[in-house]
This record gives sequence, structure tokens and C-alpha cells, in this order.
Amino acid sequence: MRFVTVIITAPRKVVTIDRSLETFFGQPGSGIPWVFAEPGSYNFYYHNNVKLIKNHSRRGCFNNWWYAAQYILHHTRSDYVLMCEDDVNWSRGALATMLDNMNQTKVLSGWTSNANVTPDALGWAPMNNLNLFGLCGSLALLFPRKILADVLYHRQMTKQNQIHLDTIIGFALSDLKIPIYNHHPSLVTHFGANNSTFDLSKVGEENIASRICYSNCSPPRREYIRH
Repeated sequence: MRFVTVIITAPRKVVTIDRSLETFFGQPGSGIPWVFAEPGSYNFYYHNNVKLIKNHSRRGCFNNWWYAAQYILHHTRSDYVLMCEDDVNWSRGALATMLDNMNQTKVLSGWTSNANVTPDALGWAPMNNLNLFGLCGSLALLFPRKILADVLYHRQMTKQNQIHLDTIIGFALSDLKIPIYNHHPSLVTHFGANNSTFDLSKVGEENIASRICYSNCSPPRREYIRH
């Protein structure tokens, strides 16, 4: 099974992508991600360790994500595409947990926000409130190739002047009747602006998922081919 990782990034007052990449490269078998960078965000520390696509003009978050997904579908043959933002802190074992629980019928989110928590859940659980709140956070979404293509060209995604990427993705998935699962506790933390990591008040940001992931997650059983 082939998978590819995509990260979108843009200029920030405090650079986040290097910290995000450092924790991503710490995942076994992470491979080389593709980074789609807005103008002014090219020269991050790890820029030589990724496949860097430079946007020559500003696209904005929504359009950069849409362009990156479309580009990857046209330029790789990956069965699965992991779409990420640039302010994600990966817990130990998170990537293996996502890949080992993936199939062609669903989308997995490594991020669990307060709005998308399933009470009393432990491990993977379906989000049941997408039609109410949408998807709160598009930080790390693992798509089967066909589902990503269906989402890209859904009427919700092709409207003009889109602002909230995560909400629109959630509405598109809900309308397509494609289930999205998230992990309890969250497999990644969000250290950019407006941090709202699941259960952040009870545990430290750095340890929110790693202690459970590290002890309970097994290595992937299938062979993964990275692009």
C-alpha cells in the first residue's frame, strides 16, 4: 500500500513547521513529505529534507490545501494521502496507528478537538456530530485516494471565497456519507494559534497522546511504500 504525506505552510510570526517536521520525522517510516509553501515561508530549517513546492503567489489556506491535494493526486499513485497543516506535534507511534487502522471506506483524523469528542471513547471512534459542528481542525487527515478526489470536487469545496477549511471538509464528508474517525486521546497536538487540544486542561500538551500511544500501539502490519 502506498501513502504520501502533504504539509501546507505559510509565513508565521513564530515559525512552527520545523517543530512539526521534527516530530513527524521521529515517526518510524515517515518518509519524505511534500510541503506546499506560501511566499515567504520557503527557508525553514528542514527545507532540504522535504519535497518543496513553492507557491509563486499567495493562495490562502483553503486554496493551498486544495491545490496541494489536487497536485498530489495528479503526480503520485498513492493509495492514501495524509493531509497536514504546519503546526502539528506528533506523539510517538501516531503515524503507525493511523496507517494500521486505515481502509478505503473512511477518513482518519489524528486530531481530536473538544467539539469532536465522543464521550467515554478510547481509541478510534466515529465522529457523529459533523452535521452540527462540522470538522473542528484539519491538522492531520488521512484520506483514501478516491475519497480525497470526491471531497475535492464536492460542491461545498468548489464554492468561492471559502474561509474555514475544516468545517467545509466536514460538511462535504457528511454529505457524501463518508465516516470520519478520530482517536481518543488525540494522536497529535496543536501548538499554533487557538490551541484547543482535547482534554488539554488535564494533561500537559506534550504528553496528551504519547503515553497511551507509546504503550498501546503496535507497528504497522502491512508494507507501506512512501513517495
